[in-house]
Amino acid sequence: MRTRQRSVKQWDVPASSGGTWKVSVKHDGTYACSCPAWKFAKAPKSDCRHIRMIQDNPEALETSTKKVVLANVEQVTPRENDELLTPLIPVGDLHFALTVACDLAHHGAKVEDVARYLYGNSLRRAHEYIAQNGRKIYGPWSDRLLRHDGFRIVGESSSAHTSA
Repeated sequence: MRTRQRSVKQWDVPASSGGTWKVSVKHDGTYACSCPAWKFAKAPKSDCRHIRMIQDNPEALETSTKKVVLANVEQVTPRENDELLTPLIPVGDLHFALTVACDLAHHGAKVEDVARYLYGNSLRRAHEYIAQNGRKIYGPWSDRLLRHDGFRIVGESSSAHTSA
């Protein structure tokens, strides 16, 4: 008779269809997911994208109290009260969305908040993209007017300016 292991920790990870799947880690360190791709896979099971999302975001392994607050800021900006001021993203701007996802993960946002900005990509793939193409943020920025004029790419790979 097989005994079922209880999970040590569980996360709700957004599904691409709009719902959520439950990812759990067991006492022996193995992961499980409630999505059909993982549930009905034949042994040995490979990790689904929902499990990889948790594994790729080590900050999510701790219970996060960080709250994402949409704001008129040039990039993700942490505040002392556990808020992460997060810029609004223009529709269809994947580069900017992936930058925000990586920044949110870096600052310890909840995995479901990070996933909203990945548009089906893995966090690992987002990190690779940003490493290759630089971080896209609003700017040049006017603190006095709290607004931006176009975008800029910052990072090791590029410091070129682009316009909106």
